[in-house]
Parts: sequence; C-alpha cells; structure tokens
Amino acid sequence: MTFLLSIAACVLAVVAVGMLYASGIAFYNLYLHPLAKYPGPKLNAISSLPWLSKMVRGDMVQYLHALHEEYGEVVRFLPNETSFITASAWKEIYGHAAAKIFVKDPASYMRPPQGKATSILTADDADHARCRKLLTHAFSDRALREQHVLIQGYVDSLIRNLSDRAVGGSKEMPSVDMTQWYNFTTFDLIGDLAFGSPFDCLKESAMHPWVSMIFESVKGVFFFSLAQRYTPMDKVMLFFLGKTGQEKQASHMAMTIEKVSQRLSIETDRPDFMSYILKYNDEKGMSREEIVANSSFLIKAGSETTATGLSGATYLLLKNPQALQKVVSEVRSSFKSVDEMDAASLANCKYLDACLKESLRMYPPVPIGLPRRATEATVVSGWQVPKHVRPPARYIHAQIALTSISPNRPGSEFPNGHRTTHPSITTSPDPSSRSDGCRTHHHPILTTTLRLSSLSP
Repeated sequence: MTFLLSIAACVLAVVAVGMLYASGIAFYNLYLHPLAKYPGPKLNAISSLPWLSKMVRGDMVQYLHALHEEYGEVVRFLPNETSFITASAWKEIYGHAAAKIFVKDPASYMRPPQGKATSILTADDADHARCRKLLTHAFSDRALREQHVLIQGYVDSLIRNLSDRAVGGSKEMPSVDMTQWYNFTTFDLIGDLAFGSPFDCLKESAMHPWVSMIFESVKGVFFFSLAQRYTPMDKVMLFFLGKTGQEKQASHMAMTIEKVSQRLSIETDRPDFMSYILKYNDEKGMSREEIVANSSFLIKAGSETTATGLSGATYLLLKNPQALQKVVSEVRSSFKSVDEMDAASLANCKYLDACLKESLRMYPPVPIGLPRRATEATVVSGWQVPKHVRPPARYIHAQIALTSISPNRPGSEFPNGHRTTHPSITTSPDPSSRSDGCRTHHHPILTTTLRLSSLSP
C-alpha cells in the first residue's frame, strides 16, 4: 500500500512540475518575452498548436490574412515568430543591406545531406551569391531577347491546342482545364531551356511521368520540412515514410543527372539556361553537382509557379469583365498579329503589365513567403526585432509575402484594397528596380505576358 502511495505521489509530483513548467513558459511568453508587445492572439504567443493545425490543413495563408485583418500590419503568430505586411519591411528584411542581418531560417529550408551540393534556394549566403551571379546571365534582358523565339514557339503550341479543342469541342468535353494546359506549357518550356529538350506535355496532351512525380512530392517535402522544426519528429517521419519518399527523390535526381549529362554532351550556341551557365562558368562558378541541383530547382520553381500565376491572372480577368475588355483592347490596338509581340513591345502595354502585377498580389504563386532569422537586434517598420533570444526562442520569422494576399487590409499601402483600377497600380515602381527585387523574375513575367497577350486576340 505504501509502495502504491509512493508511486502516486511521484506521478503527482511529475504532473505538478510539468504544469508549473508549462505555466512558467506561458507567463514568460506572454509578459517577459522580447516579442510580448507584438499584437496577436494570446494562444499563439503561448503555443504553436494553432499555427501547426493551420499548416497541416493548408489554411495558413488565409489564417495569417485574417490575423492581419484583426491585428494590423504586424502580428505575432507564433511564440517566436512575427509577420509583417508593411511595404517598408520588404527592403528592411529582403534588401541587400539587410542580407547580413536577416538570413534564411534553417528551420524552414530543407538542406541536402552533408556533402551534397545545394541549389540557390538552400545555399548559404556565400554560395547563394556565387550561384546567383552565374544564373543571372541566363535571365538577363539579353538572354530573354535571344530566347524569345523559343518561348513564342511554346506559346503558339498552347494556342493551337486550345484552338483545336475550341473548334472540336463536344458535350463529352465542353471545357478544358486551363491550369493543366498552363502547366503543360511551362514544364515543356523550362525543360527545353534547362535540359535542351521538352517533356512533350503539349504534344501528348498529358503530364510526363517525371512531372507528375514532382507534383506528388510537393506535399511530402512540405510535411518533412514542417517536421524539421520538431526534432526528432523529422527522424520519425523519415523512418516511417522515408522509403517511398527517398525512392522518389532518388528517381528525380537520377533523371535530372541524366538530362543534365545529355545537355552537357551537346555543343550548341542555342540560347538556353545551360549555354549561359557554361559560357560564364569558371573556377568560382558552379560545380557539376551544383549545376544538377540548380537544374532540379529550376524545373520545380520555374514551371509550376508560372502556371499558377497564369491561372490566377486568367481567373481574375474573367471575374472582372471590364478589366478583361481593357486588356483585349490594349493588345489588339498595339499589335496587328502575334508575331509582332516581343519583350520590348509588350513592355509598352501598361495596363496588361498592371493586371499581371495586381494578379500576383492578389494570387501569388508562393503565398507563404520566404522566412528569415534575425542574427542581431534590429528594427523593422518601427518594431524592435531582437537577436535570437534563447533556445528554442531564437527564430524571428519575417513573413512579408502577406502583402500579396491582403487586398482588403488598411489602405496605407494599397489604396482601395481589392480594386484593380486605382491609378497607383499602373504607376507603382517595378519591385525589381529596388535592391530587394529578384533578378530572375523577368523570365516568368515575360512568359506570362506572352501567353495572356496571345490569348487576348
């Protein structure tokens, strides 16, 4: 009996200590934490469970939007993470001057195993700068001009396929899935630019098995990345689900290596991505393994995101007939035929350009943003952002992409929120002209512009 009482007393003591510890953590997070003054739900300041549940269900973007609607431009949505949607935060967090202060949050990026080459997405600052410098040549204005004929060829193929289905439409197939056809086009185009040959999605009117595998792996990569935050959960997930995932990843990399090897074996002046990488590659450039890693990244990042942007722009234009008619009128009055369209002439279609930028704000292909960690105390939009405080409270997540999905937020940055006819939309500076702009963004924007313009007539 005494023994049982001792066990019960020990259990109660453990429970009491656990409750006391949890209460202490909650009190600290609410009142003593460096982020205690940030607005946001009390439960989110104490626990990561609300955030985790939204992430698992795929509702995080809408959830953050709702939090900003309620709490304003700055929100504490996790005990150690904040979200900003101010215009100034873009430059203060993602600008060149902030690169040494805000680094990639290691908890949010899946780095390859030790000894394996990294892509520009997962590379550290030094390797990122080196890879970026080399890849910039493949996305320069000169490269875009030289690649125009190649890009236009795939746009023409898309139009022909859609025209054939419009003419031969039937009750059995009264409509087409535009998102699917946009993906056919972007994967064919990026495959050709990265490897020298397309996936023939447009030709076969179907996804290539490799492309299908890429889509299937997206959720797995997301959940594994999520598990990295809760070590050893990532090890547990890898143990139970790793075999299938690792097989798919190995198959993907094997195909990438094969495609890269085939392209490297061909000597050609053809203006694709590889020709620019090889032309400017030197001892400070990329190794063969890094070329493979970046080719794999470009296939994923350069195709599906562009197709998603096109889908969003198409949907929003169809939902706003007046804007659609204005785009059609501008395109038809500017060009007598599709053959006249190129990067320089399309740049003069101001309203079309404005619609694309507005659609990217309203329906961004990467809505969750690119998390950053503060390596030293600093100020963002007037708010004190502390240096990593103490384990595990050390990550400050600057979620800036919410500017793209907050059309109805206070009008300090976006007057008239969801309206697409405000003058500032057509006169606002191009983000790429600022220090925080992405040098490679011109390629998907040109591709998107060509496709929408070709569809307009």
